[in-house]
Amino acid sequence: MMSYEMERFIEDFESLKQRFQEMAQKCEIYEAALEAPDTWAVPSVETLDGSFQYIPYQLEGLAEIIIDLSKVLSDDPDFKHSRQPIRPMSFVEIGCGLARNLNIMRHQTMLPFSKTVGFDIVPEYIDAARVLYGLDEDVFVHDAMTFDYGGFDLLLFYRPFSDDKLEARFEEYLMDSVKPGAVIIGLNVERMEKSRKVAAIGTSGALYKKL
Repeated sequence: MMSYEMERFIEDFESLKQRFQEMAQKCEIYEAALEAPDTWAVPSVETLDGSFQYIPYQLEGLAEIIIDLSKVLSDDPDFKHSRQPIRPMSFVEIGCGLARNLNIMRHQTMLPFSKTVGFDIVPEYIDAARVLYGLDEDVFVHDAMTFDYGGFDLLLFYRPFSDDKLEARFEEYLMDSVKPGAVIIGLNVERMEKSRKVAAIGTSGALYKKL
């Protein structure tokens, strides 16, 4: 005969299982809404040779990175704050495309930001980002190979170049340009994993801190 405690445990487990399934379904609904512009709002443009067109990064991966950052930076002396776990940071997305990632960064509550901007070399993407997310002058046209990265604490890119040599040049330029202590979120990198200019941090496999 099953004990009362075991019956309660099974009931509680089934209740938690149902709640988890409902949360997963809700997340699928929210994810579909966030990803919708990636199917209908992308302008048809020709990009420069060696560059990628807009490729959206999966939302689940971005969420994992934000959680990873919230844990890593709260234990990092370079990001300490006297009244909160992490000090306000300046953030830039390199090759922001339609700026979906930038919009999420601006509105999430796990990481505090004093400044959030993004740029892309394709003017049509920037025009679309301003209409979709009301970003105005916080998104702008610029070249990843000439931008000044020195004033930012946190930087994000998702492999802007299809040409491996161009991507390697970009990553070297980026690592040389950022200030010591800055954290780079590098997605699908070419050179950073083996570089001695940065150190891999966290558990997501996407975070690199400038040495």
